[in-house]
Amino acid sequence: MAQDPSPFDTQLTDLTDGARRAEAARERLQRSDRALAAALSGTFAGTLTELAETRAPVNVVTRTGNTIRGTVTALGPDVVVISPSDGQNRVLVRRLAIEALVEQGPGHDRDVAHIDSGPELAELLDEYSEDNDRLALTMSTGNRLMGSVQRVGVDQMIIRLDGDADTVTVPLHAIDQVVISL
Repeated sequence: MAQDPSPFDTQLTDLTDGARRAEAARERLQRSDRALAAALSGTFAGTLTELAETRAPVNVVTRTGNTIRGTVTALGPDVVVISPSDGQNRVLVRRLAIEALVEQGPGHDRDVAHIDSGPELAELLDEYSEDNDRLALTMSTGNRLMGSVQRVGVDQMIIRLDGDADTVTVPLHAIDQVVISL
């Protein structure tokens, strides 16, 4: 006659089965992470991701000739957020405006995994419009505007120019870089 397993045996079996399932899930996730890293390796998006993960010092050279020194702190689909080493400003740079990345130091490893990511340029600008923050815009043509954010729409923003009562409406696609005074 077969003997029913004791409650202890049943709990032990459930525990070990759960541990095996968790280990299998962890291995699948690691394989997925390795596949993603391999896919990104050698791409500009992969380099930006790596710089954001490691917070390695970098010089970002834009198509208008600006060089921003700092660390990449967040990535969005169309924007890179850079915190300059002086900590006085936050700089938003459109990905399309970046001409080169000059990494400082000996390099970095891929074991660090912390990136703030997700928001688009319009979402980030909208956050700053709530506090009427002062900013400086560099347009894709090299023109510069300085003022405070009045409103941000889906594809445009309105700023009040410094020293003026004038407002300027700027299409977001024309913006290469935004420096926000903190």
